[in-house]
Amino acid sequence: MLLGQSKGGVDAAAALSIYWCDLKDKVAGLALVQSPYGGTPLAYDILRGQIADKETHRIMELLICKLIKGDIRAVEDLTYEKQKEFIMKHKLPFEQIPLVFFRSAILFI
Repeated sequence: MLLGQSKGGVDAAAALSIYWCDLKDKVAGLALVQSPYGGTPLAYDILRGQIADKETHRIMELLICKLIKGDIRAVEDLTYEKQKEFIMKHKLPFEQIPLVFFRSAILFI
């Protein structure tokens, strides 16, 4: 059973989509918890949206690349456009494996 939370869920779904032929005998199901499978507005805002000024982008790149040793391209991968492109190219095997998506919403009043 693959279980992924946040970006880990996106990565687990991507691995299952791309390597389904190799994994179908090894994986019984996929559960995604709070995973932005279709993209996230935060990625868009960091790169192009309301908080995309040069200073904010520089700070985010510093945090992602230097502090957590990540790659800024991971943020690009979470934009709606990139996720849609990926999902269209690499389909999840919905008919062959149980998939569960857990998501909660926070309402601010």
